[in-house]
Amino acid sequence: MSGTVASCSHRSLLPAGAEGGRAWPAFGFGTAQRLSCHSSRRQLHCQHFAAHALTSNAAHWRAAEYLVKHHIKDNQVVALGSGPLAAAVIESIAGFITAHQRQGIRCIAASDAAAAEAAVHGLTQTNLDAHPEVDVLVCEADCIDSARMAFVVGCIDDEQELPQQPQLLRFARLRKAAHHVIALVDDSTKVVTRLKGSLPVAIQASNWEQTAEAIDDIFVGDAEIWRRSSEGPANPRGGEHPYTSPEGHQLLDIKFDGGFKLYGKEVPYGQIAAEIEGVAGVVAHGLVVGADMALIAEAAEPRMLVAQQ
Repeated sequence: MSGTVASCSHRSLLPAGAEGGRAWPAFGFGTAQRLSCHSSRRQLHCQHFAAHALTSNAAHWRAAEYLVKHHIKDNQVVALGSGPLAAAVIESIAGFITAHQRQGIRCIAASDAAAAEAAVHGLTQTNLDAHPEVDVLVCEADCIDSARMAFVVGCIDDEQELPQQPQLLRFARLRKAAHHVIALVDDSTKVVTRLKGSLPVAIQASNWEQTAEAIDDIFVGDAEIWRRSSEGPANPRGGEHPYTSPEGHQLLDIKFDGGFKLYGKEVPYGQIAAEIEGVAGVVAHGLVVGADMALIAEAAEPRMLVAQQ
């Protein structure tokens, strides 16, 4: 499976002050970031940041509006991820509904952060019990192999002191239920020829050491296995406070030395996913194989990659 490029030039509705158009809120960074600007102690920082955000995030708004205009239809069930570009998509869906250009859309959030963002904008939310089939899953990719249309979700920035942890099992269930998957890429540098870096894996907390050792045996020589801490970077065992989800899951990061490999070879991603899924104690992982499309928020105009069967 490979991707081809489609031009996405269109008339964009950007935040007022960027290039004119609809009076969208000044920030496309999500609810938490907007609320932080309410603090008087951060007022000076926010004023400085606002001018930069209007310029740098114009690409996010163009991409989000293109996506909703061309790929989100009336009466669809849409699963939504979180992140700055996903937040712009959520707000764009709300804008189209308010403008009576879309109707009957029901949303399923892939994370608590996405649910909060959707609630802020008044989107109708549902769940898999009520709607077991999802028309389209829209989620941000940490990096994407554009030729093979495979991507990774759930990675964290090592510099974050209190990272927002992914909800991989929730995401995996939506991925399984979705007819179409669209990856959002907020920076063209995340488009690669081979996936590299970290791959997160959710595991049962009760026997985490056995699971970690089994995964380590698979990737010995290719990657290191680190248990994720709840307090940012720590050590391979997760420090004094390893992260445990409300469901009782912990997170392992498979930290590859270069591109994703299995037994020393760059095998198809599906083989890597199958090997991980075969380990006892593994609940879910962040490797997605077989995206239908990928939308890249480039500065000039959005770029759409379409999978070729």
